[in-house]
Amino acid sequence: MPDRRFFILHLPDGRALDGAQFPSGRVVTDDPAAGLAHAAVSVDALLDAYPGARLEYYVGGASDSAASEPCDCPGCRSPTAAPTTADPPNTKES
Repeated sequence: MPDRRFFILHLPDGRALDGAQFPSGRVVTDDPAAGLAHAAVSVDALLDAYPGARLEYYVGGASDSAASEPCDCPGCRSPTAAPTTADPPNTKES
């Protein structure tokens, strides 16, 4: 992984948290409602902390599933985005 990768963490309650994965594999999410960020040593550890959550990586300004599952996230609404339907790596669903 050459640089950080950005993603959206979709929670079962409908919230969507922005996050980033760093070259080390560590991840961090921003939860404005809680006023905190959540950090984890890996995507799997992050998903374990949020049971039922679903992760989407951004590709070219849009989340990977923007074309098939539009949501109200900024990346999904981006008019200049080039969405793909590829399955992102490290996706784990509970």
